[in-house]
Amino acid sequence: MRKASVVPNTEPVLNAMHSGGRAALDAIGRALGDASGVVQFEQLEALEASLRPEAERLLKEAVTLGNRFRDAGAAEALVDMERVSHAFSTLLGLLRKMVDGAEPVAETAEVAAVVAEPEQSQPDTDEDGAGRILIAEDNPANRDLLRRRLEKEGHRVWEAENGVKALERLESAEYDCCCWTS
Repeated sequence: MRKASVVPNTEPVLNAMHSGGRAALDAIGRALGDASGVVQFEQLEALEASLRPEAERLLKEAVTLGNRFRDAGAAEALVDMERVSHAFSTLLGLLRKMVDGAEPVAETAEVAAVVAEPEQSQPDTDEDGAGRILIAEDNPANRDLLRRRLEKEGHRVWEAENGVKALERLESAEYDCCCWTS
């Protein structure tokens, strides 16, 4: 498995994505940071109009970079880039929802493919002593951190984004352990 550093020319793209994300966060803070807690619809429209083009550009860069990581076999970097893509896609969906009142949707089929929940195969027999562990956690960052830690210790890990999904997985496969947080 190759690391992200093996993929050439990623640093400028990552720096641009970081700067763009920081600028978007600052713009959101300015638009919604009024102490009164009241935001006018016109403010939301202006925020959406200013954020959408940059968020779309950054999402495309994240998808492109994710594809480069996938092609290079940089699995950890790919997971991180999928999280970035998901964050930008979620931001775009929320912008659309707050202005149009429409449900958030992935902007393109290409984005939907990258942002979609990764395929997780069913547990198979454990021949190498590694545990088969199911993680149930609604916070993606916490779930990702726990998954990485357990995988580094040699375990096979499957994920569920909430208790209901964990129960569904438990009905269809066997695990050595199920971890969840409250």
